[in-house]
Amino acid sequence: MLERAGVQTTWAGVRPMTPDDRPIVGPVPSVEGLVLNCGWDGVGFIQAPAAGQIVGELISDGRAATFDIEPLTIERFGDVLA
Repeated sequence: MLERAGVQTTWAGVRPMTPDDRPIVGPVPSVEGLVLNCGWDGVGFIQAPAAGQIVGELISDGRAATFDIEPLTIERFGDVLA
């Protein structure tokens, strides 16, 4: 039966999306040392090099130097982690 099966394309699984369709990148103010890099949806693989650079900067220097991450921080959703 598998020998005669046709190949189909499909999507299955959880899609990690945020309400505003932007990822969350940056530290969590209420949890010392926790840096988020999530919610990329399908473009995460494409953006992984830049995201890795930013997370590395946040961990080593305490700030992102490559680009402004303010629009991507968890704080844009209000005080969700208080």
